[in-house]
Amino acid sequence: MLEIGTGCGYQTAVLAALVVHIFTVGVIPEPPAEAHDQLTALGYGDISFRFRDGRQAWAEEAPFDAIIVTAAPTTLPPALMVQLATGGRFLVSVGRPA
Repeated sequence: MLEIGTGCGYQTAVLAALVVHIFTVGVIPEPPAEAHDQLTALGYGDISFRFRDGRQAWAEEAPFDAIIVTAAPTTLPPALMVQLATGGRFLVSVGRPA
């Protein structure tokens, strides 16, 4: 599973309890780095972290059976669509705020 938007790591921890391995990408280094340290200290071992623009996803580990995006882009990033496995699930809110 690929998560775009690590944030403080709460959702990452919940997802890690549901899947075999989670790859999580955070664009702002500080919160994901803190999440990495916290989750590692708590014993979460099946999480891989990357700090960069999430619109590029994580091509080296694709395809993903599921991708979840916590931000709301105005359009679907093409790199994410390409990295989703055939029959995979994609959870993302698209559009501008009302």
